[in-house]
Formats: sequence, C-alpha cells, structure tokens
Amino acid sequence: MKPGTEQKIKPPRTVRPSSVVYWFRFALGAALAALLMVLRLKGTLGVALMVAVYIVSYLMVRYGLKYGEVELKGRHKVATLGIGTYIFTWAVVWILLYTLYPY
Repeated sequence: MKPGTEQKIKPPRTVRPSSVVYWFRFALGAALAALLMVLRLKGTLGVALMVAVYIVSYLMVRYGLKYGEVELKGRHKVATLGIGTYIFTWAVVWILLYTLYPY
C-alpha cells in the first residue's frame, strides 16, 4: 500500500439502548399475543393483560436494564419508545392467530 492510504479500522458497532428497547417490546407484543391464544383469553381480559404487560415492560426497562433519560435521550422515552410497535404487533399477531385458529 502507498503511504497515507491505510484503511482505518472501525470499532465494532454497539447496539443502541433505544434499539434494545424497541425490539424487546416488538418481541414482547408478539409473544404475548401467542400466549393469549394458547390460554384462550380474548376480549377485554386480553386487552387488560396487554396493558399490564406493557407496564411491566416499562419497569423492566427502567429498573432491570437501567435505561433512563440519558441512555434513551429523552425525558419520557422509557415509557413511549416502542409503544406503537408493541400495540400494533400485539394486535396483528392476536387477530391473525384468532382468524387462523378460532374457538
């Protein structure tokens, strides 16, 4: 190689805390919908359980993973990051499973 043309070695990429929270809530929504199907829960009981699990996910992110304002770059990001994905994923999987396997 010619002098001055050395390739810079890039440090390994790390996963951002916001990505961890986002994908955690995505997977949680899909898993919860499948669990509701297995337990044959539906209606308001299923929705209430979905809300309760989201509150638990907030506590897990806040106190288990110890992500706060600094790591997620926002005051209320612990509560709001991934909420739309969680609800949408949960609803799509739940509706799909109940459509394919009604009881």
